[in-house]
Amino acid sequence: MSARMERQLAQQGMDPNVFLQMQGKTRDELVEETKPDAEKELKREAVVTAIVAAEGLEASDEEMVEALAHSANTNGRRRRNCWSGCARTAATR
Repeated sequence: MSARMERQLAQQGMDPNVFLQMQGKTRDELVEETKPDAEKELKREAVVTAIVAAEGLEASDEEMVEALAHSANTNGRRRRNCWSGCARTAATR
């Protein structure tokens, strides 16, 4: 489990060990399961960074605030969906 994921769980008031128990996974299993997505995200970020540098693109403060607000809203929905899924999984065990 990554430090980022542990921080996200802590922000939601959930102990990482409880999360792992609810998922029925060990830390190592969770890391292996999330590696492909993490690799894709890193590659995507590298490509975007290269395009921004090559094209000399810049975002205004307003554009940054808008993008961050959108990201926060999207991540909030994902967290709610994740927690409801975790609750259903734990209830069936």
